[in-house]
Amino acid sequence: MVPLASNSSAIVPFNVQFSCLVGPSFWDVDASLLKSISVTERVHMQLKVSAYNVFNRLNRGDPNLNPSDSNYGTNLYQGAPGGTYGAQIATPANVTGRQMELGLKLTF
Repeated sequence: MVPLASNSSAIVPFNVQFSCLVGPSFWDVDASLLKSISVTERVHMQLKVSAYNVFNRLNRGDPNLNPSDSNYGTNLYQGAPGGTYGAQIATPANVTGRQMELGLKLTF
Protein backbone atom coordinates (compact mmCIF):
# COMPACT_ATOMS: atom_id res chain seq x y z
CA MET A 1 0.00 0.00 0.00
CA VAL A 2 1.19 3.48 -0.89
CA PRO A 3 -0.21 6.78 0.46
CA LEU A 4 -1.41 9.17 -2.25
CA ALA A 5 0.39 12.14 -0.74
CA SER A 6 2.35 12.89 2.40
CA ASN A 7 -0.63 14.71 3.93
CA SER A 8 -3.23 12.18 2.74
CA SER A 9 -4.43 9.17 4.67
CA ALA A 10 -5.94 7.47 1.59
CA ILE A 11 -4.17 4.26 0.62
CA VAL A 12 -4.09 2.61 -2.81
CA PRO A 13 -2.73 -0.87 -3.65
CA PHE A 14 0.56 -1.36 -5.48
CA ASN A 15 0.38 -1.86 -9.21
CA VAL A 16 1.87 -5.37 -9.29
CA GLN A 17 1.94 -7.18 -12.61
CA PHE A 18 1.17 -10.86 -13.06
CA SER A 19 4.31 -13.07 -13.15
CA CYS A 20 6.56 -10.35 -11.78
CA LEU A 21 8.03 -12.86 -9.30
CA VAL A 22 10.85 -15.20 -10.27
CA GLY A 23 11.21 -18.59 -8.62
CA PRO A 24 14.39 -20.56 -7.95
CA SER A 25 16.50 -21.70 -10.87
CA PHE A 26 16.22 -25.18 -12.37
CA TRP A 27 19.47 -27.05 -12.92
CA ASP A 28 19.72 -30.64 -14.12
CA VAL A 29 22.48 -32.82 -15.62
CA ASP A 30 21.76 -35.97 -17.63
CA ALA A 31 24.46 -38.28 -19.01
CA SER A 32 24.78 -41.40 -21.15
CA LEU A 33 27.61 -43.85 -21.83
CA LEU A 34 27.53 -46.14 -24.85
CA LYS A 35 29.77 -49.06 -25.83
CA SER A 36 29.46 -50.87 -29.17
CA ILE A 37 30.92 -54.37 -29.43
CA SER A 38 31.22 -56.56 -32.52
CA VAL A 39 30.40 -60.14 -31.55
CA THR A 40 30.85 -61.51 -35.07
CA GLU A 41 30.99 -59.90 -38.49
CA ARG A 42 27.18 -59.76 -38.68
CA VAL A 43 26.22 -59.57 -35.00
CA HIS A 44 26.76 -56.40 -33.01
CA MET A 45 25.96 -55.59 -29.41
CA GLN A 46 25.46 -52.15 -27.89
CA LEU A 47 25.53 -51.51 -24.13
CA LYS A 48 24.09 -48.22 -22.87
CA VAL A 49 23.97 -46.68 -19.37
CA SER A 50 21.91 -43.49 -18.90
CA ALA A 51 21.65 -41.40 -15.76
CA TYR A 52 19.12 -38.61 -15.16
CA ASN A 53 19.71 -35.91 -12.53
CA VAL A 54 23.26 -37.24 -12.14
CA PHE A 55 24.18 -34.97 -9.21
CA ASN A 56 20.85 -35.68 -7.44
CA ARG A 57 20.14 -31.96 -7.05
CA LEU A 58 16.83 -30.91 -5.52
CA ASN A 59 15.22 -28.21 -7.67
CA ARG A 60 12.74 -26.35 -5.49
CA GLY A 61 9.37 -25.35 -6.90
CA ASP A 62 7.91 -21.87 -6.80
CA PRO A 63 6.80 -20.62 -3.37
CA ASN A 64 3.23 -20.92 -2.15
CA LEU A 65 1.65 -17.46 -2.52
CA ASN A 66 -1.65 -18.18 -0.76
CA PRO A 67 -1.56 -16.00 2.40
CA SER A 68 -4.31 -18.05 4.09
CA ASP A 69 -2.23 -21.26 3.82
CA SER A 70 -0.03 -22.33 6.73
CA ASN A 71 2.79 -23.02 4.23
CA TYR A 72 2.69 -19.45 2.85
CA GLY A 73 6.03 -18.38 1.37
CA THR A 74 7.57 -21.85 1.40
CA ASN A 75 8.52 -23.99 -1.57
CA LEU A 76 8.06 -27.51 -0.29
CA TYR A 77 8.11 -29.50 -3.49
CA GLN A 78 10.44 -30.10 -6.38
CA GLY A 79 9.60 -27.90 -9.34
CA ALA A 80 9.82 -28.34 -13.07
CA PRO A 81 11.21 -25.97 -15.69
CA GLY A 82 8.61 -23.35 -16.57
CA GLY A 83 6.51 -24.10 -13.48
CA THR A 84 3.79 -21.80 -12.19
CA TYR A 85 3.50 -20.00 -8.87
CA GLY A 86 1.28 -21.29 -6.12
CA ALA A 87 0.86 -24.43 -4.08
CA GLN A 88 2.15 -27.51 -5.84
CA ILE A 89 1.04 -31.08 -5.31
CA ALA A 90 3.67 -33.67 -4.39
CA THR A 91 3.25 -36.37 -7.01
CA PRO A 92 5.81 -38.91 -8.23
CA ALA A 93 5.92 -36.98 -11.52
CA ASN A 94 7.48 -33.87 -9.98
CA VAL A 95 9.53 -35.38 -7.14
CA THR A 96 12.43 -37.17 -8.80
CA GLY A 97 15.89 -37.98 -7.60
CA ARG A 98 18.71 -39.62 -9.51
CA GLN A 99 17.49 -42.28 -11.94
CA MET A 100 19.60 -44.72 -13.95
CA GLU A 101 18.77 -47.15 -16.71
CA LEU A 102 20.73 -49.90 -18.38
CA GLY A 103 20.13 -51.08 -21.93
CA LEU A 104 21.47 -53.80 -24.19
CA LYS A 105 20.76 -53.92 -27.92
CA LEU A 106 21.66 -56.86 -30.13
CA THR A 107 21.57 -56.35 -33.91
CA PHE A 108 22.05 -59.13 -36.46
